[in-house]
Amino acid sequence: MLPKVRQGMPMDKKYISKALRNPVYVGEIRHKGTVHAGRHEPIISRQLWDRVQAILAEDAHARMGRTQTRGKTDALLRGLLYDASGVKYHITFSTKPSGKRYRYYIPKKDVRFGHRTSATGMIPADQIEEVVVSQLLGALQSPESVQAVWNHVRARHPEIAEPTVVLAMRRLADVWRALFPAEQVRLANLLIERIVLLSDGIDIVWREVGWKELAGELAPGSIGGEMLEAEVAA
Repeated sequence: MLPKVRQGMPMDKKYISKALRNPVYVGEIRHKGTVHAGRHEPIISRQLWDRVQAILAEDAHARMGRTQTRGKTDALLRGLLYDASGVKYHITFSTKPSGKRYRYYIPKKDVRFGHRTSATGMIPADQIEEVVVSQLLGALQSPESVQAVWNHVRARHPEIAEPTVVLAMRRLADVWRALFPAEQVRLANLLIERIVLLSDGIDIVWREVGWKELAGELAPGSIGGEMLEAEVAA
């Protein structure tokens, strides 16, 4: 009779993190939250164990905090990018020995189970962001988008002339690359619901309510309206 074979489970980050914190490898056991000396021999040195625990402790607090804060402005498509099956992409960073830092979007599956787990793998952030920005700027100047925003503005502010709205949207497209990263991220999240990565390109799902809010930002007295007035005066 053949022995029974049990199916294993994929080793994700949670599993590895738990293993790295298991004191059994250094000759100890943990029972009800307290670590005791074990009766077995350690398989790694105390020095190596302490070094690993120090790295894990720093990574879980200061390092994680820095990465999350940095990602809020360094990742234009943070929370917006998905593959065709609905898997979300996360931002990750890689620093070369030269000190130069590179940004990538990586599928959640790769984050959890390791690089190249998914079909697409990591995508250079600069490349995919440039594609999205090009389509976003095109939308800001397309007749359909301008007409939709103008309709919402006219309904709430009939005193505003159509050329005013057209100029404001074109102005926003013109100054986009000069905006602070935080403002670019805000506008991207305002106008985009999600971006689906396809085998032959991308599909942007626009936030209709976001375009309505953009119309409000172009109203008199708003920041967008003041920017427009300055442009007209010039």
